[in-house]
Amino acid sequence: MDIIKVSDILKATSGKLIQGNSELNITGISTDTRSIKSGEIFFALEGKNYDGYEFVKQAIYKGAVGAVISSCKRVKSTSLNGSHKRLKKNET
Repeated sequence: MDIIKVSDILKATSGKLIQGNSELNITGISTDTRSIKSGEIFFALEGKNYDGYEFVKQAIYKGAVGAVISSCKRVKSTSLNGSHKRLKKNET
């Protein structure tokens, strides 16, 4: 995958940047914290058997540059301490 920026994700998803730098580089996309790599962005998807919102904090701790979420109410801001972490909002 070519390196893209947060601003590219925002444009593609019509999302809104909640916290962080829109010019930050993203090296990949992940929906699974078991295999997420540093520099990737985490998409918190909801499914029948799982809820990606439960894994946002874990994704950030594993090096994700941010998370794409559909509701800020579902993610506690205290779980995202650190100015170097990013958070995006969008319909997932």
